[in-house]
Amino acid sequence: IYGSGAIGGVVNVVNDRIPTSLPDAIEGAFEGRFNSATMERTGAFRVDCAVGDFALHGDGMYLRTDDYEAADGTIPNSDVRIGQWSTGGSYIGERGWMGVSVSQLYDKYGIPVEPGEDEAPFIDMEQTRVNMQSRLDDPFAGFSGLNFDFAWGDYEHTEFENPDEPGTEFENEEINLGLQLEHKPLGEWSGAFGLQGGNRDLKASGEEAFVPPTQSWNIAGYALEERDWGKWHVELGARVEHTSYSPEQQRPDKHFTPYSLSGGARWHFYDGYDLSLNLTRAQRAPNVQEIYADGPHVATQTFEIGNPNLEVETSNNIDFSLNKTDGRWQWSLGAYYNYFQDYIFLRETDSNGDGMPDFVDEEGQLNPDGPFLLVFNTQKNANFYGIEADTTYRLMEGKWGDLDFRLWGDWVRAKFTDGSNVPRMPPWRVGGNLEYNYAEWTGSVDIWRVGEQDDTAELETDTPGYTMLNLNVVYKIPTKPVDFSIFLRGTNLLNEDARRSTSFLKDVAPLPGRAAVIGLRGDF
Repeated sequence: IYGSGAIGGVVNVVNDRIPTSLPDAIEGAFEGRFNSATMERTGAFRVDCAVGDFALHGDGMYLRTDDYEAADGTIPNSDVRIGQWSTGGSYIGERGWMGVSVSQLYDKYGIPVEPGEDEAPFIDMEQTRVNMQSRLDDPFAGFSGLNFDFAWGDYEHTEFENPDEPGTEFENEEINLGLQLEHKPLGEWSGAFGLQGGNRDLKASGEEAFVPPTQSWNIAGYALEERDWGKWHVELGARVEHTSYSPEQQRPDKHFTPYSLSGGARWHFYDGYDLSLNLTRAQRAPNVQEIYADGPHVATQTFEIGNPNLEVETSNNIDFSLNKTDGRWQWSLGAYYNYFQDYIFLRETDSNGDGMPDFVDEEGQLNPDGPFLLVFNTQKNANFYGIEADTTYRLMEGKWGDLDFRLWGDWVRAKFTDGSNVPRMPPWRVGGNLEYNYAEWTGSVDIWRVGEQDDTAELETDTPGYTMLNLNVVYKIPTKPVDFSIFLRGTNLLNEDARRSTSFLKDVAPLPGRAAVIGLRGDF
């Protein structure tokens, strides 16, 4: 359903901006909070109501931070300003619904720099989005549902070297359409099939535009089927799509036809226990940036070179999980293996053999003191394998409250088939949590350890590990018509110098240091 870009997984965000049912009364929430490490000041609200057969929704948010404090001092040019609003509404009928939403997002944020640097680059971004969705139950014989989705988006951002020098301007206008039919059971099988299509018009202007203006088209079809078979649940899926890119500036047109197949089974072999196995072969076309990039990418402080010879990336995945879902003690254990054919990644270079990656200036000329790391889009076959585990045990329950203890951990290893390491991979992690609930009080303590990442690619530096300790206390005030909650959080209480191995900016932008977050939330 979600496209070939879902090789690494999907986060399906449901925001109810297009309502699908009539609320019984006016419902909503609001929140304000302050963070001492970032000097964050945030206010947000959401409201839903019904007028006759129409359901209405509105939400908004404003966030502002100053340069944030890390463990070893202030990170220059890391301030952020975000404003967002949206409104939507739906007509709710006896056999379905039809709705529309409009949203806008404004974001202005600095790119962290080394202390003492004169330049203070920042990005000024604006996005407008319009969505239309509808559903009709029992549209015609043999089918239980017809879903339609339309989305139009206009994204713009300007990169500034300093407030008086607007640089590269990007504009991306995109239209997407989707149609899905859910069929009634065929024997024991139920499922859906659909069509999707879209057009994207990407434009970049300015001396440092790193991708050419490009028109993109895609069309796809998919099918999903599932059934229960005694204690077994089985799912099957398939997708095929065609993607075309037509750039300007005498760049070659490119065409790709990736396909994906998947099958999974879950076995409820005992009450509260299940065993799952999934097999997937998923493909994705390289994106415009990976093919045509040729210039500085300010947001990551890299000078990115695309590769017009890139092929479709193919992921062959098998994953296994064993779960206990009932009772006082619950747990899950999973393992996976993923063989990538033609895995696409950004490769650093060392042209003079000094053991250091190449840096360049704004024109792409080699310069050891240049601001941009030179990277090339490259393909290699790679093996990914990992494990993840999670367990929760209820230590106490009753009139004195509930106390839960949780342990979790995950680990992934990724190597190319020539034996070298895949760059910018996360290290192992392990953590624990205690959560106590009593009457109107909730409290928790979280501690986790992130390991050192020293399984690095050539020219990539090691990333030290760190320990993160957080505390959280919430007190609910059950007043009517509004239920208030006051919350207090302590984050990174050990004031660790924490850096993410997956980030190009890890050396100049560590995670925020010790902070206190206080806020007030209301629900009605």
